[in-house]
Amino acid sequence: METSSYFVFAKILGYFLSPWTVFVTGLFVALLLLFTPWWRAGRLLMALAMAMFLMLGVFPTGYMLVSLLEDRFPVPELPDDVAGIIVLGGSVNPSLSQAREQVALNHNAARLTQFMVLANRYPDAKLVFTGGIGSLSGIGPTEASTAKLFFAEMGLDTNRVIFEDRSRNTMESAEYTKNFKATGDGPWVLITSARHMPRAVGLFRRAGWDVTPYPVAYSALPLRSVGFTPWFPGDFTHLNAAAYEWGGLLVAWAGGKIDDPFPAP
Repeated sequence: METSSYFVFAKILGYFLSPWTVFVTGLFVALLLLFTPWWRAGRLLMALAMAMFLMLGVFPTGYMLVSLLEDRFPVPELPDDVAGIIVLGGSVNPSLSQAREQVALNHNAARLTQFMVLANRYPDAKLVFTGGIGSLSGIGPTEASTAKLFFAEMGLDTNRVIFEDRSRNTMESAEYTKNFKATGDGPWVLITSARHMPRAVGLFRRAGWDVTPYPVAYSALPLRSVGFTPWFPGDFTHLNAAAYEWGGLLVAWAGGKIDDPFPAP
């Protein structure tokens, strides 16, 4: 029950602390206040919302914060043998896939494609996909079932893959997949999006996994290559992603789910 409560809390908090949600809500409330006796408060709130938009949206603040996350773990040089390969969910839309009767991928699709690359490179490695139902409702097809269909369509032998379909977040993925740990030679490789890797590594370490991080699905240039140049009309995509991951790190650390607020190699 603790994991379930943590899942619900994290989902709700992630939604309401989204910078875009905060910005739009601030503008809406400010507009309403302009037509009341508290119109001065409305003007102040509107000014604060626009200042937030300028500092966090127009300037590449979010892009730089994502870049900092993605720079944390470099792509490793893998040895000749690995014991196993784990890929986290989050790369498919199960409900859309079911409704449209074809696999619907998202911006994290590189998780699946790189998993297939490494699966072909290491034919003797144990393969694990982990991902259940990530929505609050808990209703619908699992990510594991959708990923299995994708792998089959791409020609990967799905009999080689263990599909873990109970986990609803990364913490549960770490807990449930550790039971599949093999005793073969070499490390276990963890595949997930680069911006998500610090939190994922921290959660897996807490669960007793000393995984080898293999980041994919980059969305930002290295921080050393990013200039602080204004982007108009603004970029909230990276800002939302940055807020979600940095917020997730903070909540996980404060809740004792990870040992370090910013896990390092």
